[in-house]
Amino acid sequence: MWSLFSYFKLFIAGYFLLGMHTILDTPGGMGLYLSFNIIAWLFIVILIALGLWQITVNKKIIYRKILGWLSLGCLCPYFSFRVNRKR
Repeated sequence: MWSLFSYFKLFIAGYFLLGMHTILDTPGGMGLYLSFNIIAWLFIVILIALGLWQITVNKKIIYRKILGWLSLGCLCPYFSFRVNRKR
């Protein structure tokens, strides 16, 4: 039987090998009107669901120090934009 991590790797490989190279007709526009964005979000939703399933199976969340630094780095541009906007 496959582990959830194996399914995760399978879907990542499927996205890189198939999802990114799928070309469909688009009506133009932006966002989810573009076919490659719909395909990418389908794979992302499946990967997020596999991650949440892994959390419920193991009943624990692995938190590393680097996650805190990455979260802080993602928040810095937001606060920088807010401070510059008030001037």
